[in-house]
Amino acid sequence: MMSKLLLILLILPLTVLADVGIEIDLSWQNATENVDDSPYTDNDSTRIYFGYSSGDRSVETIVILDPGLNVTGIIHPMTVPNNVSVYAVMTHMDLQGNESAFSNEVQFGPFAVLDNLPSKAGSLSGSARIVGCPSGFSCENQGN
Repeated sequence: MMSKLLLILLILPLTVLADVGIEIDLSWQNATENVDDSPYTDNDSTRIYFGYSSGDRSVETIVILDPGLNVTGIIHPMTVPNNVSVYAVMTHMDLQGNESAFSNEVQFGPFAVLDNLPSKAGSLSGSARIVGCPSGFSCENQGN
């Protein structure tokens, strides 16, 4: 006797949430020494690497040429997937093409699209009137 296999598919509504547009405000202080403790004076560029998980550097890289010693207020726009964090590290590139080790890693986010927020309370108003009163009694609306 052959048994029949019954396959039941449960179809759930799939909500695809849009990406989140963000701006990251970057600030940093450049290195002042080489690994041998000699002065670091030949900075060509600073590189900022972005990823979606700790240690990931693959999402995007920006290069700032001749950035100076202290940099503040570099606004970097990005679009990130819903409910994802952005991780960033920095390196320096000298005039000979040597890239420094990674700086400390900074996490931004996670950033989320909130699609399940309840609505604000509505407003209800109305009035009532008496449309029937027991025989032999008088009735009045004693409320508002």
